[in-house]
Amino acid sequence: MKKVAAGLVLGLGALVASGQEPPSAEPGATPVAAAEEQAVDGAQAISVGPDVGVVAPLRRVSYSEAQMRAAIEAGKKSKGRSTALSISDAGRGFMNAMAALGNSNNATAGTGFRLAMYTPLTWVEQQASDAAKVYKPFGPDDVTDDMLRPVLRIVVYPDKATDFRNQAQTSSVEHVVVRDEARRRVLQPLSLEPFAEGVQTVGGAQLQYTGMLATFDLDEVRALMDAPGLDEFFVTVIGEGAKEKNFKIKNKRFKDLPGLK
Repeated sequence: MKKVAAGLVLGLGALVASGQEPPSAEPGATPVAAAEEQAVDGAQAISVGPDVGVVAPLRRVSYSEAQMRAAIEAGKKSKGRSTALSISDAGRGFMNAMAALGNSNNATAGTGFRLAMYTPLTWVEQQASDAAKVYKPFGPDDVTDDMLRPVLRIVVYPDKATDFRNQAQTSSVEHVVVRDEARRRVLQPLSLEPFAEGVQTVGGAQLQYTGMLATFDLDEVRALMDAPGLDEFFVTVIGEGAKEKNFKIKNKRFKDLPGLK
């Protein structure tokens, strides 16, 4: 059985607190003008990345009123569905499908790791979507400075067992980084917040896994993408033991991360 890492789930909202995974629906592109970052007087944020314990002013991304209202309305229409760029382990899914078709008695591999990626604008959309699901109001006044922090949020879901026979192939999430293809530039997260994910396998076993909410500096991710000859980046998920999975985020997916470019 996988052990759940100690830690509190902070800032995940209804997305993770409910214990439910968002569907892999991909939102349409939202037009975003050039955004400016500004400091908020008196507000503070604590980094738990490379500069542990360093207190810095909380910055926020500034959007026009029209952009904010459009994001909120789009989120309300989603009504509980994910507004993230969702990326799953396609290779694992293919292997599972082949195993199921070939012999129903064969144990398939686990679910594979899965990503849900948010820019500040799609994070606001998610809050509006979650509120609409439970019939709570959500408007511009409900948008907090924390929601608009200039960070790329990546929710990494664990590789969970689908059958009691394949537990050894699965893994919790231990760490996540953003990097270029050559691994010359690697971005460490500003923060890591673990959350618990439980699953009951077909065989009836109860297993517990740990997922992770990671935040990355939006300017650093942009700088990584702006390097000559690069139009993509990688998210590397580190699991238990030697387990590691690389997700390539191609240029054509940037439209689902409004404000990233």
